[in-house]
Amino acid sequence: MEINRMKKMVLVLLMSLGAMGAQAQLEQAVKKIFAGDTIAETHPALKRDSDSAYVANLQKTLEEARLNEANMRMEMEQMKLQMATADSVKYAQQRQRIDSLRQFTKGIPVVADGDTLFYLFTKRGGYTPQQRAQMTGMAVEELGKRFNLRPDSVSIDHSDIVSDLMYGNKVLLSLTDQDALWEGVSRDSLAKERRENVVSKLHEMKAEHSIWRMVKRILYFVLVIVGQYLLFRLTNWLFRKVKARILRLKDTKIKPVSIQGYELLDTQKQANLLVFLASVGRYILMALQLLFTVPLIFIIFPQTEGLAYRLLGYIWNPIRGIFVSIVDYIPKLFTIIVIWYAVKYLVRLVLYLAREVEVGRLKINGFYPDWAMPTFHIIRFLLYAFMIAMIYPYLPGASSGVFQGISVFVGLIVSLGSSTVIGNIIAGLVITYMRPFKMGDRIKLNDTTGDIIEKTPLVTRIRTPK
Repeated sequence: MEINRMKKMVLVLLMSLGAMGAQAQLEQAVKKIFAGDTIAETHPALKRDSDSAYVANLQKTLEEARLNEANMRMEMEQMKLQMATADSVKYAQQRQRIDSLRQFTKGIPVVADGDTLFYLFTKRGGYTPQQRAQMTGMAVEELGKRFNLRPDSVSIDHSDIVSDLMYGNKVLLSLTDQDALWEGVSRDSLAKERRENVVSKLHEMKAEHSIWRMVKRILYFVLVIVGQYLLFRLTNWLFRKVKARILRLKDTKIKPVSIQGYELLDTQKQANLLVFLASVGRYILMALQLLFTVPLIFIIFPQTEGLAYRLLGYIWNPIRGIFVSIVDYIPKLFTIIVIWYAVKYLVRLVLYLAREVEVGRLKINGFYPDWAMPTFHIIRFLLYAFMIAMIYPYLPGASSGVFQGISVFVGLIVSLGSSTVIGNIIAGLVITYMRPFKMGDRIKLNDTTGDIIEKTPLVTRIRTPK
């Protein structure tokens, strides 16, 4: 765009020079008309011509020169109009294109001392918007830390191509017509607006980095240190008071703790335990004090303010994450509670039916009363297994690889170590439902003879005559 504009300016300049040349020729011809002696000396043959013919010829030449000048001026005006029309059309096209890109293109923020001053959208002189924004932010930060800073000395240097924000001989930012197009204002207006942004930020930084502000920060630092020291002294004094109070209570109100005649904790052990808990509380309180004091010290100075917020993030982010996780887990917790109570009352229902069948009040064809309780145990096991399978996805960390690995490991151990138990259970179920004997029967197993007194899926107990 800039190269085409320069070509047009050169063309208009050449046409202007041509018009000036025609006008100069016209002036020379007029001078020759009024300087008859000069014309006569220069052209001796014209002395023999009549003065009227000579004057007529010169008038014709004068009219042609005027006509040429008028034609050239008309052509210049037409070319200027065409150039203005072409520039306006090109400007409208660029504006339309920028408007269509603005909703998809995010500006690059110019950040100085943690504050966003404005945004850049276009590149300039081989520098990307990111590089321009970084260089401008660094220049403003470097300038704002000077003790002899004069923010109002920021000036604007306009040229045909760019408008530069200057501080002395240092260029803070160069703005082009493309920057103005993206902002929807003229380049001069944009330069004034950006200058106000920079000057305002420099005033803030000058106030932040002044000598008086530094003295105040040092005083705040000393006050925080002294305050933390006094808090430590107060915490230790409170601990000594609590310890003395516990030792006095040992001989008055503290009683031994006994369970079924066994003295679990005597008064001395209770006193030692309370003193230990008080000591733990003291260290926890002192740690909490440091957690708030250390970031506060770093916040005082701008150079370490970022580190302070980082330390606060290390403390606050885990706490906030825990609370957010607890709140987010509440719906899943309600789901687990509903499943638990549903299975619990379903087991109670099955138990009630099993007892009714066992005592004979509820009779089912083909189902013997002595099958009732073993069947209840089987159904209860299956219901609890089904409940665990339903609750498992709602447990905290159920989707994590560690939790799944531990579950697989526990399942593998159970499967390897319970082969004999499972065999006994299956054998017990076979004995139960085949009914080879029932409670009270006398049986002989190898060399052992006795009466059946208990029959479960895992074991059958008999009472021998001995």
